[in-house]
Amino acid sequence: MSKATQSFLTDRASESRDPTGILPSQRMLAEITEMIHMGYLVHNTILTPDSDENDDLIYGNKMAILTGDFLLATASLELAKLHNTKTVELISEAIADISEGAFLQMDNSPSVLP
Repeated sequence: MSKATQSFLTDRASESRDPTGILPSQRMLAEITEMIHMGYLVHNTILTPDSDENDDLIYGNKMAILTGDFLLATASLELAKLHNTKTVELISEAIADISEGAFLQMDNSPSVLP
């Protein structure tokens, strides 16, 4: 993630900072990262059925999958709007690594999806 941030900042030197000293593009990149993280957490709740977090799962697997997918799709759309191909590439690699890790984790546990 730090590679993406560094690559992103070199292209945004002319942006104006807010009172906290954060560039709008930096804030957007942080929000995108949080959307990706939240999408992962929502999907992960389905993949770990023994977790205490599942006690709060009201709407079921379909809604959780759709919610996680929506967060990931929204993050991808916002990422494209940043117009920085290196950042898109690095974030995409991170998403691919997370997905691969989830598949590897599933190989070691019983199937829980309907």
